[in-house]
Amino acid sequence: MSESAVQPAGGDEAGLEGPDPLCSWQIPALIGGQTAALHAIPGQITVVVGPNGSGKSVLGYWLQMNASAPTVRRVIAHRRLWFEYAGPNITSDRRHILEQNMIQWGKQLDSRWRDHAQAERAGFVLFDLLAEMNAYNGRVVELLQQRVDPDHIWETVGTSLLERINTLFANAHLGLTLTITDRASFQASKGEGTVTYPISEMSDGEKSALLLAAEVMTAPDASLVIIDEPERHLHRLISASLIEAISADRRDCHFVVFTHDLDLAASLPRYSTVVAVLAETAWVDGQPVGWDLRLLDPEADIPESARQAILGGRKEVLFLEGERYSLDVRLYGLLFPGSTLLPVGSCDQVIRAVAGLLASETYHWVHGRGIVDGDGRDAQERAALSTKGILSLAVSEVESLYYSEVVRSALAVRQAETLGKLAGELLEASTKEGLAAVRRGDTPTRLASSVAEKIMSRRLVEGLPTEAELVAGLDPINVSTPNPFPAQLAKLDRYLAADDLESVVREYPIRDTSLRAKVAQSLGFKTFEDYEAAAFTRIRSDAKLADSLRDLVGRLPEPATLPGT
Repeated sequence: MSESAVQPAGGDEAGLEGPDPLCSWQIPALIGGQTAALHAIPGQITVVVGPNGSGKSVLGYWLQMNASAPTVRRVIAHRRLWFEYAGPNITSDRRHILEQNMIQWGKQLDSRWRDHAQAERAGFVLFDLLAEMNAYNGRVVELLQQRVDPDHIWETVGTSLLERINTLFANAHLGLTLTITDRASFQASKGEGTVTYPISEMSDGEKSALLLAAEVMTAPDASLVIIDEPERHLHRLISASLIEAISADRRDCHFVVFTHDLDLAASLPRYSTVVAVLAETAWVDGQPVGWDLRLLDPEADIPESARQAILGGRKEVLFLEGERYSLDVRLYGLLFPGSTLLPVGSCDQVIRAVAGLLASETYHWVHGRGIVDGDGRDAQERAALSTKGILSLAVSEVESLYYSEVVRSALAVRQAETLGKLAGELLEASTKEGLAAVRRGDTPTRLASSVAEKIMSRRLVEGLPTEAELVAGLDPINVSTPNPFPAQLAKLDRYLAADDLESVVREYPIRDTSLRAKVAQSLGFKTFEDYEAAAFTRIRSDAKLADSLRDLVGRLPEPATLPGT
């Protein structure tokens, strides 16, 4: 198992397995970076993932210009997706001239965004596809005229190119079948094939799949095939399946696929796929001079969330407890505007995600830290998490911040202007109503037991026997820990006796109490949802208020304090 999640793509052995490569590249690095090495090994796929603007297309152009492979075919993302006719509209002479022109056009830097052959590219592809089929059919007729046994004929000629393309479509779940008419044009059908239509009437997605498949399948043997954004006009499940099926059919070729679709990169088979992450391209006088390119180690034991952060080319990543669409994420976005937020589930998953990046931090540009709920953690637990790059909130839950005194005070001022009341009176009323909600019935017991349960769970996990203790044969195995509930209830009672709503809000989970509704109503809001929406708007527009909440949350661990930095 490799120790690094991401490796610099340097070194003669990077990506070298199996047959000799068709060609290799030493890709220039940014100033101060490391030169990256890629190898075009037949039967393998190199996937380059990067966000928009990172320089994927220009890197594809550079690879084409610096490739020593016998044939390079670059399938550009901006190819035109329509057919003027359902068959080729060029002659063999025009096809020869066009091929020479396309070679020269492909050497121009503007080919990364401009298709000089857009008017004739589809006709060129269809001409080659029809020519392949004519040659195949001619070979079959020749063998029949020689009275070769029919079974031996099919063993000799193999599967026709059109049948192979139809198989690709089936494997990509397109449900599309192509046939050739007696007028040398192509038609398509779906399902049982009872309804056919000319390929000029296909959908954009079907045309995109046909052009991609035909352009690759008609490429000469041992070609280097560079494909830019195959996901254009295709559902991501189809694009990944189609690339996998094409590469499996053309194992004599090497494929370099440029994409910003992380699912496509993740869904291709790891045994035959090298994933590189592109973060940035350097330019001098309008020319590309270097790239920040790293190879992702397919064997690295890192959680998928950390892998996604690396593939996404993000720089500052905060892993959070909770779900992707949680409202908590909106508040975190205000408090940490310079970071990409990735909710990953439980506290343990946050820790694993951060650890996965920290273990290989010298090999990539992604800096990951995490935030977990307070959940009754003491100073020692918080300090231990901080050494792992994890901030334990100074509040029980981040949404509790909406009910802190600084937020209630800010909204009281705003509501006083609307309601014609004194802000101080509104704030005092919200404190009184909030305390009354916590004192009501068995609420203190429920809050104290909720925190105590989380503390107990962590202590029990920490107290589990080690492997050595298990091997020693201890029977029974007892895990003993003090009951944290009495201390939690006593502390809560002290806060209530002192009318200290602020401490209650910080240290206890108020989500399942009536406190939110009572505070909202006391400040003139119909529901706590209305109150929290107003609070969010106020925090977003008030930089000083946001800073005050950051002080309440606590500061993220500084990069210099983290292991491996």
